[in-house]
Amino acid sequence: YPEIVEWAGKSRLDEIQAAMLNVKWKYYDQLLARRKEIANMYCKGLQGLQLKLPEYGEGDVIQEFIIRVHDSETREALKKYMDEKGIEVLIREVVPNHKVKNLGLEHFNLPITESISKDAVRLPCYSELRNDEIDFICDNIKEFYAKG
Repeated sequence: YPEIVEWAGKSRLDEIQAAMLNVKWKYYDQLLARRKEIANMYCKGLQGLQLKLPEYGEGDVIQEFIIRVHDSETREALKKYMDEKGIEVLIREVVPNHKVKNLGLEHFNLPITESISKDAVRLPCYSELRNDEIDFICDNIKEFYAKG
């Protein structure tokens, strides 16, 4: 993973992306409802495994579906396994924000944040995911833990 040395942000929205967003905006409520369906399918499909599932409440908006595995070794092994199956899972924030050099925040003691940075895995959670794809993802995670 690349080393983060400074905090920055950049956003560019071209005309094509803006046009697509104008169309998607009409379906905003449906897209959010679909993401909640996907999260519920993941929660049901991954029950009983040795991982921590997110908890959602009424009215929560699901942007990402993040599971927490046992440790960074398990996370890397799961990512490799899923890559081999053609399933993209994302690992971000391997360095927690308060540990990024040049931010001057190293003095903070945030053990939960540091723990999350070692074991968080983002599963696909975009509204266009089909139910059979979600089942495929869940089945492969179950296979990974069965081989464990």
